[in-house]
Amino acid sequence: MLFGTRGFVFFSDPGYILWIMAASSLSPAAQAAIGTLEELGKAASMLSKTDSNRVAAVCEGTKDMLVGRARALVESAFGSPVLSSKSCDGTPIRVTQKMALSLLSGKKSKICGKRGVEILVSNEFIRYQDPSEGWKTACILSEPVPLTRGKAVDLVTAAARQTWHCLRALGATGITVEHYVWDRAGIECLERNARAWHAAQPVFVSDVYKPEVAKHMELIVVTPCALHDSQNAFRWAFLSDCKDRGLMRDLYISTASLRNSADLFSIRLTIWIAQSFIFVESRGAVWREEARELWMALDIAPETVETLVAVLELHWDGKNLCVKFGAQVSFLLF
Repeated sequence: MLFGTRGFVFFSDPGYILWIMAASSLSPAAQAAIGTLEELGKAASMLSKTDSNRVAAVCEGTKDMLVGRARALVESAFGSPVLSSKSCDGTPIRVTQKMALSLLSGKKSKICGKRGVEILVSNEFIRYQDPSEGWKTACILSEPVPLTRGKAVDLVTAAARQTWHCLRALGATGITVEHYVWDRAGIECLERNARAWHAAQPVFVSDVYKPEVAKHMELIVVTPCALHDSQNAFRWAFLSDCKDRGLMRDLYISTASLRNSADLFSIRLTIWIAQSFIFVESRGAVWREEARELWMALDIAPETVETLVAVLELHWDGKNLCVKFGAQVSFLLF
């Protein structure tokens, strides 16, 4: 989990960031930063002040590195067509708000509560095709921007422009395709704002192309978000079945119960394994054959069955979860 300078969580999977960073050769300092991120990414949700500062430093360095890599990618295109795909969406979150008040008597009082905040999460991908090396891609991740004054189209556009980059500003000198993705709410107005933003950029001057040609070398494409369309189609398809308030209440209660049970299970599972897990001697060929038939009857994948039976000899003896001595597995079973 990465934290920004304003305290928002802006990315929840450090592995994806590390994959992007590892795509290019890194200096020892960058490798050290990755090590710090991996170390702190496995920590508990409550970090010390020192560790929080370390996370913030790595986070800001990562964002700067991604922008620099995108700029270098555009410059390396040497006039080849470059594509940028940008998308954003508002997300409501619940945050803890703390306030300190000074009373007339001189006493200080602290108030803590929850409040809803709407943030705009955006991303940007840039790529071009190198004739000898194939597709080259860069990703830019930015800090979520609070929508403190609402979700009007002009406010969303202004918030998104704080994090998005124009290909011309990054140094593109050839054909550019600026692709935008939004949900369908206000998409026409958002497209007009995007085109006006690009029209306000400095005029593209090229030594290769004439002015009357250069002004037509930037293509702006807008498409609706396929994920939003799929979700709406699914919701509308089942809308007639969801009008029964009693049915929906029962579904909510059942789902909440399952979620609470899953949370309780995940909390207790580690303790149970620590108390019940033991190593035992190998059970022999006859037991393995019977166990293989049992697992296959449960429709478990054959490769998983072999791991459970031949490698682990996993079984329950009525009191303990047993695995044979010396068993080692370096991948996930399920």
